[in-house]
Amino acid sequence: PAGPQGPTGAAGTAGPAGANGTNGITGATGATGANGITGATGSTGATGLNGATGATGATGADGITGATGATGANGATGATGSTGATGSTGATGANGSTGATGTTGNTGATGATGTNGVTGATGATGTTGTNGTTGATGATGATGPAGFAGSNIASYTTSGSNPLVLNYPSGSTITYTPLPNLSHTFTVPAASKVFVTAFGSVSKATNLWTTVYAQYAIFLDGVNTNYLERVSIEANQAGQYQEVPWSISNVLAVPAGTHTITIQGAHAGGDGSSPNDAVWICTPAGFVGQATMNVFITQ
Repeated sequence: PAGPQGPTGAAGTAGPAGANGTNGITGATGATGANGITGATGSTGATGLNGATGATGATGADGITGATGATGANGATGATGSTGATGSTGATGANGSTGATGTTGNTGATGATGTNGVTGATGATGTTGTNGTTGATGATGATGPAGFAGSNIASYTTSGSNPLVLNYPSGSTITYTPLPNLSHTFTVPAASKVFVTAFGSVSKATNLWTTVYAQYAIFLDGVNTNYLERVSIEANQAGQYQEVPWSISNVLAVPAGTHTITIQGAHAGGDGSSPNDAVWICTPAGFVGQATMNVFITQ
């Protein structure tokens, strides 16, 4: 049991703490008493000076813990049985060996092919035959027809003297006359194309104040090819002889053989007062530009 409480010392410097006595056996807990009346709150006392804190005494030795008293009215709790000891974990067994892989089952049979018949086996490739001997050279063929002569382009020019003077035939149709020197005869061994071109100038043979016409055409073997060129010679001015250029060209198809091409001209009339005005159908001497014809032959 704890020792008796000593008398309270006078206030002053705290003495050293005494050594803790041994704890006595804890007595039974007494019944709880009734709560007393709460007293009036006292006035706050003046704040006194704190005394110096005394040195902390040494901690006394812990007393022996007394035995636990019996449980009160709630009935004593039965003692808990002791837990049995946990058994030790058994050792992990070794892994078993892997079993052998089973054999693969047999492939099932392929179903029968439908309506298409079975393709026959490809026959063996035959052996390559030996190269035959080179045949003899054939005989030389017959020589073809002769080609064109070297002069397939021909050019002809009027002399410029004695110009051809034409009058309009009164009451008749247009009459063509070959121009001087504008004619070319040639021979082709096969059907060919002939390009013909001609040009020159024309003027009236009088200085009357009238308008007349001249007309030109290409003739093949004496036949008009119906490709025409017409020019108008206006009224002369102050007695001068007006000169007008003309030109004509065409491509003609000719068969094999000998042919002649000519350029021909005609007086083609005029205004009401001039049908009888004569024309120089190609330029006379001393005038600019003489009539010229060019012929180009090709197959």
